[in-house]
Amino acid sequence: MGQGYRGKTVKLIGVYTVRKPSGATFTYYRRKGHPLVRLPDLPHDDPAFLKAYAEAKEAAAPVQVAKGSMTALIAACVASTTFLRQSEGYRAILRRHFDALKIGYGQLPYSGVRDNHIAADVRKSTAPDH
Repeated sequence: MGQGYRGKTVKLIGVYTVRKPSGATFTYYRRKGHPLVRLPDLPHDDPAFLKAYAEAKEAAAPVQVAKGSMTALIAACVASTTFLRQSEGYRAILRRHFDALKIGYGQLPYSGVRDNHIAADVRKSTAPDH
């Protein structure tokens, strides 16, 4: 840490401690919208704890999305009120489809997608009812 921090206490943002009735203590890193990441049961100033904290924080960092990409279109769709009005079950189905689209076409510009591209993918699909 920088010289300005010597001898001072630094608060680690996102560290969440759970104490069970049995007395057991568990420490997690949490970031809104991400799963909890278990951190080692070590003092918070231990180098191994700080390394695990830094890795958890890096893994939960927001990913930059290229403007105009399929990933950006999907992110806008998922944030829309129309999407949020759907049932939880239907949203889960759509998220699975969106994840597959992001893997296959995430960085491509959505402006280049045409009906014949979609029809070709549907014909190749092995999913039921396609």
